[in-house]
Amino acid sequence: MTPSLSSPPRSRLSAEARRDAIFAAAKRVFGRSGYHAATIRDVAAEAGVSEALLYQHFAGKRQLFVELVTTAAADLEARLLATRSRGQLDPAIAAYFDFVEQESGLYRVFFRQAAQADGALQELYRQLWGRFIRLMREARPLSEAGAHALAGMMNELALWWLEEGRPEKEEIVRRACRMARALCDSEVEHGPEDPTRAG
Repeated sequence: MTPSLSSPPRSRLSAEARRDAIFAAAKRVFGRSGYHAATIRDVAAEAGVSEALLYQHFAGKRQLFVELVTTAAADLEARLLATRSRGQLDPAIAAYFDFVEQESGLYRVFFRQAAQADGALQELYRQLWGRFIRLMREARPLSEAGAHALAGMMNELALWWLEEGRPEKEEIVRRACRMARALCDSEVEHGPEDPTRAG
């Protein structure tokens, strides 16, 4: 009997591998199209799966985007915590910009578009922002106002860098480190915040 020349059947991905593939596809679609223009159909096509299969993993576009953002935020938090043992600010700034570079599309869409227009995503933004403010204050002697100033400065600097495409990452990290050290030094010079006053 002549052996079959047909291709062997492709192995089925595990649920975890399929979910990872959908995550990767969703990042590309959101980064390319933006939050509002992207559709579940676009993500399914990018991932090479049916819409029905995608809905087995995610209830809809918002839930998918929220999971993408919360997973990325956990990754950033782990990176920052890994630098804490060195006791210096510069490694944390470098880790932050490594993350921004690797998650550029998702980062830009979340902060420039999605978090400004969707009520549920605004709440997610507040939760994540509060978490990182606490993380910063645990790592540095910062007042609440100082932590918000530092986080806001780094966020806007990162967005500007992504949108302009310059300078080189090494240069933006050097500049960001100088700015962050200056802000932290000003907090030390003025002493701890007055506990009787807010922020």
